[in-house]
Amino acid sequence: MPAITVSSIMSKNIYSLNENRTVADAARVMKETKTGSILVVNPQGVIVGVVTERDLVYKVLAEGRDAQTRLKDIMTRDIKTVKPSSTLAEAAKIMIEMEVRHIPVVDEAGRPVGILSIRDLIESIWGD
Repeated sequence: MPAITVSSIMSKNIYSLNENRTVADAARVMKETKTGSILVVNPQGVIVGVVTERDLVYKVLAEGRDAQTRLKDIMTRDIKTVKPSSTLAEAAKIMIEMEVRHIPVVDEAGRPVGILSIRDLIESIWGD
């Protein structure tokens, strides 16, 4: 039996902002889309980081930063990604090692095509 790939369960609803947008912009998008993370991309659309709810609390609120702080100044840069053809086991291993709840899925050029969440993994095991 072939391994299940990331593409079969990933969410294609991805939300991204340019690295020069503000944390206020990110918070607004998170609220409007009911998501906990925003992919940060450069002008070519390649992922350069991620901003999560936790980043907004720890790196903005807790440090007394302004809502106009640029995403590039608070984003998590050391992110791992997976390809649509990666197996769920490969993705889960990375998520455990990196202690993250979301992992971006990218094409060969590094542009986002989806996002895989811990919820997606659990639902693939236990069903909806």
